[in-house]
Parts: sequence; C-alpha cells; structure tokens
Amino acid sequence: MRTIGRALCACAAILLFAAIPIPVHVHIQIVRSTFDALDDVAFRIIADNPTSRPMTLHYSSPNEFAIEIVRNGTVLWKSIPAYNGVAHIPGHAQMLFPGAHPIVTYDWNGVLANGLAPEPGAYILRATLLANDATQTVSAQLRIAPPLPIQGIAHLADGVPTTIAGVLSPDAQTLTDPTGHVALFRKLLSLVRPGDVVIARGYMQRPRGGTQTFLVTRYAPLHRANPGPNASPTPEAIPCGPRATPCRTLHLPVPTAAPTPHRSQ
Repeated sequence: MRTIGRALCACAAILLFAAIPIPVHVHIQIVRSTFDALDDVAFRIIADNPTSRPMTLHYSSPNEFAIEIVRNGTVLWKSIPAYNGVAHIPGHAQMLFPGAHPIVTYDWNGVLANGLAPEPGAYILRATLLANDATQTVSAQLRIAPPLPIQGIAHLADGVPTTIAGVLSPDAQTLTDPTGHVALFRKLLSLVRPGDVVIARGYMQRPRGGTQTFLVTRYAPLHRANPGPNASPTPEAIPCGPRATPCRTLHLPVPTAAPTPHRSQ
C-alpha cells in the first residue's frame, strides 16, 4: 500500500508540475546605452525557452511585441499604432524551441511620435511580449547625448557622422547656435520652418576648391511654438556641452512645423 501511495503521490507531483507554466524569459539586447539624437537605436528582443521541450506561444493579433520609449513616466513613442476596432485581426501561434531566440531586431530612427527630436537626457526603452500565455515586460536604460556645438565640427574629419543643433536661417540653408554657424549642403524645405531650433544629423564635407558644408542625412525640430501675429518672440535654449546645459538663451520665434513620420521596422 505504501508503494502504491508513493507512486500516486509521485504521479500527482509530476502532473502538478506539468500544469504549472514555465515562463519564457524575455530580455532586450542593445549594443550600447547612449546614442546621439536622431541616431538609429538598434536592439533585439530575445525570448528564451528555458525548458528542454518546445513551447507554443499564442497571440490574439499579428503583433508579437510592443515597444515604447518612456521618459518620466510618459510614453513618447510606441511601435504599435492605435487600433480603431473596425477590422477583425486574427490571432496566430508561434513555436518556440528550447534556447534563446530573437523575436525581432528593431531599428528606431530616434524621432518621437509627435515628430520632435528627443531632448538630451535619460529615457526608458520598454518592450512587451504580447503572447497570451507568456505576457511580460522588460526595460533597458537609454540616454540621448546632447548635440555637438557647431564650433566643434571644425575639428571633425570629413564623413564622420555627428549631430548638431541650431536655428534655421530664413533661407533654410544655415544652422546657427551660440558657438557659430554652418552652411548646409541643401535647404531644409519640409517638416521645419525658418526660425525653428532644428536637430540635424550628418557629416562635414570639404571639397577641394569648394565651400565646406554640412550634409544633413536626417533632421527634426527640437521645439515647436506657435506665437500669435503680435506675440513676442519665444525664447528657446539649445542644449549643448557634456551635461546638456543650455549654451545661452536665443530670443527667436519657433513656428509650428509639420510632424515627421517615423519609420517602422
């Protein structure tokens, strides 16, 4: 009887253990934690099956993950647009074999949901696995470095990528900050307006016998303001330096600019 009782207890323990789901371990793999503004932020979401047998993850929609950029508790950007609830979105299943597997390799372009470039400082990169039976959220620290003062690009070699900030000139082809100004290779004719404080990522080019210019590969407004026709100019501070402190206050108006569409994966 004791043998039978022990066998029944062992079977019950095995069944109970099998009924308890072993959670999938999710983490974010990011190459570094500090990026220049408008630099691509590349990372992976890794799901690890710690068991010795395959798992099946079930999703109620095509979305397997959600990514958010958060600062001071406020979500400033997210990977999944708002769902209008009109169309039926079918679910699906995913087989997860033992070991670690990348759910997605993502490349955020550094522009916030409102079309602005991010202010220098600390952010949270938050990722959620959306599996019905293994939902969990993980996060990683992310820091946006202050832009390089314009006078600093004089010491950079041609072709070295960097990020600067400045007020866009009336002809839309010069950026100016308290340390100097730089001519742009092309005019910034969309998404920003003259007078805007603009974050620009690119590199210097100094052709022999030609004019040195800053070739912009990506740009976005840092601030928006919409003063009335008789309003006083709005002071705007351009962050610069290693501690992202303002160089000084520029008393310049910053008109409203159109939003910058962000790039999905």
